[in-house]
Amino acid sequence: MPWIDPDVLDSTIYLYPSEAAAQDGERIGGTGFLIGVPVIARNREIGNVICVVTNKHVIDHGNTVARLNTHDQGTDIIPLDGLRWYTHPDGDDLAVCPNM
Repeated sequence: MPWIDPDVLDSTIYLYPSEAAAQDGERIGGTGFLIGVPVIARNREIGNVICVVTNKHVIDHGNTVARLNTHDQGTDIIPLDGLRWYTHPDGDDLAVCPNM
């Protein structure tokens, strides 16, 4: 098995149908990962927008609450159900949610 950079492993999220399910760790609907997309203004990088990336079918089934494991062994619950999800224009099974 190829080596996987630990920083990549720290970008995993879990998606649930509700905040209660995410808090309890029950009824997981899928997984995804976080990416940082550079924001460029006046030809220089001024920061990053954090985005969630997952499969479109996960979102289509209503799993729009993210649960993240924190470095202090806790969790953060982040509802993404009111945010804009972008899907692949050719219908590929991909969904991205910016502004996390």
